[in-house]
Amino acid sequence: MPRRRRPPRPGALADLSPLRILTQIIILQVLYYACAAVLILFTALVAGKDVSLDLLLSWRPLRGDVT
Repeated sequence: MPRRRRPPRPGALADLSPLRILTQIIILQVLYYACAAVLILFTALVAGKDVSLDLLLSWRPLRGDVT
């Protein structure tokens, strides 16, 4: 009589594969930057600033003296 295999435990190593974790991190980062871009563009349009790619990718256009 052959031995029966045990079913895999919940939360086993298959659920925590490094590729899956890396994929989830990348997806979260993309969503974060997409939301930040929408908020920055909306704020710039409301404030009447000119919108440029430098506004999204650089810290120079931001003012720190008003915070």
